[in-house]
Amino acid sequence: MNFERIQTIAIETVMDSKTKEVLLTLGLVVIPFVWSGPQLLVGSVVNMLLCLTAANSQPKSWWIKAALPSLAVVARGGLFSSFTPYLLYLWPIITLGNWVFMSIGQSKLKVLAKIKLPVAAITKMVILMTGATVLAQLKIIPGAMVGSMGIIQLVTALIGGMLAAL
Repeated sequence: MNFERIQTIAIETVMDSKTKEVLLTLGLVVIPFVWSGPQLLVGSVVNMLLCLTAANSQPKSWWIKAALPSLAVVARGGLFSSFTPYLLYLWPIITLGNWVFMSIGQSKLKVLAKIKLPVAAITKMVILMTGATVLAQLKIIPGAMVGSMGIIQLVTALIGGMLAAL
């Protein structure tokens, strides 16, 4: 009797792919809704969940999943009176950054196999920094918010991607 095969079947039965996808998606909402900081921890966990969600779901569902963490933060602010409209302006940019991070991370391009995570993390940071800089120059958001869209986003994406790989 092949015990490895029995163990694998038992684990797959307990956690089928749809259940895994639902739990990961729920995590994209619950974690940023419940935790407000530190950004290094919350951002790393959210980026890990983005990677795992992308690996366990269809690309057509990634846009909504990429949008969920920011929407959860907006909801938390609305409920607990720490709401800032600036996040609403950044929300589409963050969603795009998350989606690109997920897409590059799950790309099938062989040339990127070894450098997918750094490329995905850097691309996400560039999207966030560029969008925040444009919004700050247009006086839509305070210039101080641009800094939170830079290196810390790169670091949390790298940590989250490495955690997901484990």
